[in-house]
Amino acid sequence: MPQAVSRIYAPKDLPSRLLLLSSKGDLTLIESSTLDIQHTRPLTESGNLLEAFVFSARSCSFISSPSIRTVVVLFYFFLNKIHVEVVGIDEEEGISLLGKGLIEESDTVSSFFFLVSRSLTLLQNVNNISCSTSGYISTICKCHLSYF
Repeated sequence: MPQAVSRIYAPKDLPSRLLLLSSKGDLTLIESSTLDIQHTRPLTESGNLLEAFVFSARSCSFISSPSIRTVVVLFYFFLNKIHVEVVGIDEEEGISLLGKGLIEESDTVSSFFFLVSRSLTLLQNVNNISCSTSGYISTICKCHLSYF
């Protein structure tokens, strides 16, 4: 594997495989008993991984391909944007890109705290991000308040 492993997953829908993830978002599927590399896939762009989620394809309402067993949703920073890639894994075809998108620097969120409303630049203030099996994406943003 070209990158150091930062996370290891044992997807229940791929019982004889382990999924390795690098800090750069590169995915490697290996045979769990021999540790032989079966498939690899780098991120589309070489960004910095923010978060990754691994789901059973059967539990994902946003996946309709019957051959996909496991779904990986990757969030990463690249060129002042937050990118998302959805990757499918099956035992025969390996790792394939199912879709991708981005959140641009100009996207904003509103924060309400003690009746104070401020428009925050999303990229600079994202503290964490999550994704559900229905494809719903949530972010937690930092809020900087001024006291008068």
